[in-house]
Formats: sequence, structure tokens, C-alpha cells
Amino acid sequence: MKMPGCKTTLFEGRAVARTLLREAQARSEYFDADLIGDPVWELLLHLYDAEESRRVCATNDLRAGTRMSADTLMRWIKVLERRGLVTIIADAELHDDGLVKLTRTARHTMEAYLTNISQRDPERF
Repeated sequence: MKMPGCKTTLFEGRAVARTLLREAQARSEYFDADLIGDPVWELLLHLYDAEESRRVCATNDLRAGTRMSADTLMRWIKVLERRGLVTIIADAELHDDGLVKLTRTARHTMEAYLTNISQRDPERF
């Protein structure tokens, strides 16, 4: 029985994150990435999606997903680590087979953001 004023669907952050990633990928098919890309945001979305899928991201997968060079990806991962947003699980110089995941705080922050935007624009998500 549906209760008045109650939502019947549960929030799924992974679906929202994947929608945002698909939109970014679609934009890159029409415009150069340096004009419309936000690779660090895409990096966070990929990491969140991995967490929700119960996976840990290898840096070579992140590089492919964000279209960053190895050096650029390494610099951003180090920045995100210093800010407490990611944890490096296996370093391996981060070039080919390093493993990275969101911190608990970053995961909760991403979830709060994705929940907020899905509630602001429910038809989109």
C-alpha cells in the first residue's frame, strides 16, 4: 500500500552518478574535452560508482574513464589524497596498476550531493 506523501522509490546514487558520467561522455563526442570537460569531477564520479559497485579502481581504468594523462591523473590523485578525499591502496607509482578509493567522508559527501541534485530535478534522474 502506498502511503500518502511517501516516496516509493529508493535513492540510488550510483544511477545518478552514471547519468552524470554518460552526459559528460556525450558532451565530449561533440566538443573538445578541454572546452567542456571537468576531469576531476569525473574522477570523483568514477570512484563513487566503483564504491557503489563494490569495486576498487585501478589507475589505468581511471585514466581511460577520465581521459587524463598518467601524469595528470597522478597529480590529481595526490591532491585529492592531501584533501582527505581519496585513499591510495596500492601505489605502484600510480601509473599502471595503482588502486584508489574514496575515503568514507568523500563517499558520504558525494552521496549527499547526488541525493540533493536528484531531489532538485526528479524528472532528470
